Amino acid sequence: MKQRSVRRLISLIIILFSFTQTALAQVEAYTEADTKLDSAVHMYNRMRDGIDNLSKDKVTNEILENTRVQRNAIVTLLDEVIVIGNAQNISTAKYFRTLAHYEYGYLLGVAAKMNDARFALEVIKSDMLSMQPSDFKKTYKFEGKNYSIAWENIAPTLIEYFTSMSELYYSASNYSESIKMAMLSMNFEYTTESLGSKYWYKYIAATNYLISSSALKTYNAEAAQVAYNQINYYYQMGKDNQELVTNNGLLGYATGYNFIIGLEQNNKSVVSDGVIYAQTATLLKTLNDNTRAATMYTNALNNGYYNASWIEEVYLIANAEKNNALGLLATEKEAARVSSSDCPAWREIASKYAQYGNSIKSNQANTTASNCEATAKAAQDAYEKQQAKQQRKDNLDFSIYAGVYPLPLIIRYNKYRDYGAVAGIGLYDVTIEASYKLINLNHVIYEDLTYQDVDYDGYENYWDGYRAHIALKFGDRDPYSEGAFYGPLFEVVSRNYLRTTSNVFSADGITYLYETDFTPSELSYNLMLNMGARIEENFVMLEMFMGLGASYNQFDGGGIEYDNDAFFLDNPVLQNRKPTRFGPIIRMGMTVGLTTRNN
Repeated sequence: MKQRSVRRLISLIIILFSFTQTALAQVEAYTEADTKLDSAVHMYNRMRDGIDNLSKDKVTNEILENTRVQRNAIVTLLDEVIVIGNAQNISTAKYFRTLAHYEYGYLLGVAAKMNDARFALEVIKSDMLSMQPSDFKKTYKFEGKNYSIAWENIAPTLIEYFTSMSELYYSASNYSESIKMAMLSMNFEYTTESLGSKYWYKYIAATNYLISSSALKTYNAEAAQVAYNQINYYYQMGKDNQELVTNNGLLGYATGYNFIIGLEQNNKSVVSDGVIYAQTATLLKTLNDNTRAATMYTNALNNGYYNASWIEEVYLIANAEKNNALGLLATEKEAARVSSSDCPAWREIASKYAQYGNSIKSNQANTTASNCEATAKAAQDAYEKQQAKQQRKDNLDFSIYAGVYPLPLIIRYNKYRDYGAVAGIGLYDVTIEASYKLINLNHVIYEDLTYQDVDYDGYENYWDGYRAHIALKFGDRDPYSEGAFYGPLFEVVSRNYLRTTSNVFSADGITYLYETDFTPSELSYNLMLNMGARIEENFVMLEMFMGLGASYNQFDGGGIEYDNDAFFLDNPVLQNRKPTRFGPIIRMGMTVGLTTRNN
């Protein structure tokens, strides 16, 4: 803890030993351990209050000796608590014993007795390193009340301790330990109530790390990152702390900057990709240190770093600093990545070469841009010619296709397979389609009887016949994403039912007359909205469709007794199915085939 940071450490104490102690409730009678712990805490508070706000010029040998005696008395009393107390007494006593040692070591640091301070603080090193959030809260009895100590009370002290130790070890030339303690400080995750003080400690730790690393000639990737972090800590800790750094004789972020500059000579592998230079350059630009930023941008480019958005930063700094060498370097790197077909980019490259004083390369870039534009114009002319030719062809877009219904052929939903074919003519975005399907023993659907609640169980039947339709389809004849269609479809369905029988009764349903055969038939006219998706490309036609609409049906029972008021039939289908009826209809399926369309 050299004097240059001691004053700051004192001014940013953050009331380290107030502990945010919260009174919880009136306590029960004290045990002997409670009494000794209460007395020790009183003694500790008096010692702490006497140390607060002492600067080097006020710390005398007498004060140091009195504080040492106080520290020893506190530790002795706390050791007695540890012997006789319960688990909570012991935990709290160890906590205050650690802080008593810390207070004394801290005062030695204020007095610039660096070796003595290091020895005093090393005594509690293992205790400080072992503290974890899970160790808290700690409770104890004090002045007749219960108090608690949370992790937030000790966390600011820990980051200050790690930072102080990194400087004490550096002062003792124990560079390895200085680096370890500095890393503990920088990696400490607890955020104090003041971001400025948080980054102050991390800044001091990073500075100690870099000085120690330089002394050990350790120039690895971790050290390079710490150097970058030191600059960033300086930026993050705010103007007041930045001024305090300068007033205390520190070099701002020069330590980090110079360390990164030295990597090229000391360990080139760390900067071979230029990343650390690029990151540092951007950070320095944020700090408005354009001169140093220009150096970092140059190093980054020379080591092969390039990023399309980042390169714009380089030009801004080159322009701000009137640094033509940097501007030319950036232009050279960008030109190496510009495609020969990017004509506007070559014009921009030519402009930049001219701006930064290289007229020869500017002329070369302009020539490349002119050749690029000539090539692009020729390509555009050829493209437009091809488009015009295609447009003439597309204006007609005539095709013929023919296909089959594959599902009825390969899946036997009914007793036998159905055979159907479809054919169409396409013009523009319109298709005219005709279809014929031969039906083999499909199951009869009595949807009208179902609606009437007529029980026709045991009177199932099958039919032969055909389905034929003609349809108009509007829509692109392209892949599914664009090949949707819709349009009207008119269909005729002829059904010839298998022979069925019925008992015939008189009209009143009482007198049995005879049993006879019937050969029903039905003719349906269907009109629906047909829609779906299709492919008609590269000689292949594939379509999936669904239709919704209405049906008009003409039914003939196939015997003189059907629909004759003089008879009653016990076949519920023949008795209840009307000669004509309307109803809804739905159809769906798919077709596949060949087409003359080849795009």
